[in-house]
Formats: sequence, structure tokens, C-alpha cells
Amino acid sequence: MDPVEPRRVCRRLVAGIAALAAAWWTGSVLRAYLVNTQGPMAHATSWAVVAAVAGTVLVAGAVLVGTWAVSRRSTAAAIGCAVAVVTVAWVLAPTVVERSHGGVVSRTDRTATCSGWQFDHYPPGTSDGAELVYCVGVEHPVDG
Repeated sequence: MDPVEPRRVCRRLVAGIAALAAAWWTGSVLRAYLVNTQGPMAHATSWAVVAAVAGTVLVAGAVLVGTWAVSRRSTAAAIGCAVAVVTVAWVLAPTVVERSHGGVVSRTDRTATCSGWQFDHYPPGTSDGAELVYCVGVEHPVDG
């Protein structure tokens, strides 16, 4: 076995982990934001899915190439980049902070406030579903 081979495997693994974390985060944000009757592609649901998948693939590919380029210089720096990407994806994962139930009397269940970007989400193809408010950022629990 070539002594360079384990290093190459480590670089591929680190770049793959970072790309998977970026794909998970980007896919969940774009799906919630674009496949949404309250979003910018409100009535183009099939095109919203295509845009969400394309955006996810582009971002994951960019992170894969970037992490691979960093890992060619320094494996430790690549591991640091991968840890940073995974941490940011975990902390900034989209979370539901408010749920509004439709009907005669509108009820809201607010579980947290958001320090970051928040947007409304209403599932396409439903007539009486719960409207959600997503937070992409840091949530702060509501007391009581």
C-alpha cells in the first residue's frame, strides 16, 4: 500500500462529510422556503422542487470542491473546515418556532423567538393545514 493512500482517503472522507452536511442544511432550507405557498415560487410547486434540488447540488458541490482544495494543502485545516460546516449546519438548521392552526378561531403556538431569518411556510396542495414559521438561526425558548 502506498503511504500516500491513507491521506487521500482521509481527504475524501473529510470533503464528503462537509458536503453531506452542506447538502442536508441547504436542502432543508430550500425545501421549506421554496416549496411553500407563502414563498417566492408560490404557485410553481414543481419548479420550486427543481430549484431546491439544483441549489442543494450546487452548494454541496461547491463545499466538496472547496474542502477538497483545502485538504490538498493541509489535512488538519480540512478537518477544521468540515467541523465548522457541520457545526454551522447543526446550529442554523431550520426549526419551527410558531404554528398557526386555521379554522374559525385562529390559534398560535409560539415555542421560541428567532435571532436570524424567519419565514412563513404553508404546505402546497392543502386547504386547511397548519401555517408554520421557520427560523434559520438561533432560537430562544419562550417562557411559559
